[in-house]
Amino acid sequence: MNNNLITMADISFEGKNFQDAYKKYSQIIEDDINNTHAWIGKGLSAGFLSDSTKSNLEEANVSLKYALNLNPDSNDKDLVLNSLIPISENYIRSLIAKARGIVDEKAKEPLSTFQLQATRSVQQTADRFKANNEIFDSIFFAIEFTNIGNGFEAGIEYKKKQVELLDTFLKAINSEIHEEKKRKIYNLRNDIISEISNLDSSYTPTEAPKSGGCFIASEIYGSYSHPKVLILREFRDDYLSKSKFGREFISIYYKHSPSIALKISKMKISKTILKRIFLEPIIWLVK
Repeated sequence: MNNNLITMADISFEGKNFQDAYKKYSQIIEDDINNTHAWIGKGLSAGFLSDSTKSNLEEANVSLKYALNLNPDSNDKDLVLNSLIPISENYIRSLIAKARGIVDEKAKEPLSTFQLQATRSVQQTADRFKANNEIFDSIFFAIEFTNIGNGFEAGIEYKKKQVELLDTFLKAINSEIHEEKKRKIYNLRNDIISEISNLDSSYTPTEAPKSGGCFIASEIYGSYSHPKVLILREFRDDYLSKSKFGREFISIYYKHSPSIALKISKMKISKTILKRIFLEPIIWLVK
């Protein structure tokens, strides 16, 4: 009976019916607690069932660690390594989609009386910033979850996929997260790159995606992609982010700038005056 149930569980897993696979693997474990393959199947099924409404990654992590103690064979190790990153990627995608959906719904609300489109644009940037920071811890855990692959003899190609996963996340959120959170991502990325370099000295990593919201400048110039806003963003990425003082300044800026930008949007003072007395001198110094 056990062999038949394992076959049925494997068929459900291969057919991506993870709910049914999870139930069947759990049944097998109840009958044989040391069944390595069933623990792996249960853990991976739980992982694939994770979405923005519920995370099962903790259970998946525990199940896979238990399986490690039972000395899985090479086929089971390959199954784990082929599944971990897709599990994490699917879960992260669902979190980002949910966050974007909330922001998009707010964007559909009609402009209130006297509200300018530029004000709405700044508000949307601030909303994205808030939404991305709210899902960050869950996403970071999902990325760290892939580190369990080291126990299953992850090689260079697996670690390169981990770096790609990190970069995909950074591109997706446009780096609209607090500076200390960005540092956590970059530090993890650097750790994985170091592991790859230790295994392959010829490895040349790609540059990490860089970007972020310049709220005040975007409000004053009316566009996140205005050429002079780009100058300020480049100065932030190429100079400020490389010193302790600069990083602290960036952190304070991102904490307070959304609310300041909104206040600017409501001020009667001309944006032309703000450009001349505030931003233009800064941009001149930066250049």
